[in-house]
Amino acid sequence: MKCRRLSIISALFVVLLAFPACNSQSDRDRIVGLWQVLEIDFMDKDISDGKEWFEFSEDGKAKSRSAAATYQNGWWSISPEKHIFYIRENFVDSLAYDYSFHQDTFKIAALIRGNRVKIKMVPTDKKMISYEDEMGEPKPEGF
Repeated sequence: MKCRRLSIISALFVVLLAFPACNSQSDRDRIVGLWQVLEIDFMDKDISDGKEWFEFSEDGKAKSRSAAATYQNGWWSISPEKHIFYIRENFVDSLAYDYSFHQDTFKIAALIRGNRVKIKMVPTDKKMISYEDEMGEPKPEGF
């Protein structure tokens, strides 16, 4: 009985040690991809229009469609040890966001011009709306 209990505990220990190694993914790897914005909380009000998305490439490039049909190109990076996510769009200074993951949900939050902004997004395989569909013209070079 003692031997069987020891083997069950040993097996459980091995499984627990192996599970994180099989399932671990760096924060950077988790961020790469296309994200549908679920909510943009600005001053405790959701200001999203349901069509926002972000796309983060492995090479650090970022594209987005934010509220009011604003399309942006830029760059992104992270500091995983500090849980800081940086986005720099066009010629605007970098914004530093606190970030976290809750299952498949990616959340970022920052203080912008004295107001707390929180964005919640989930992975997707399709942009909510394309530049061409929304603007009725071809997208600009480089977007």
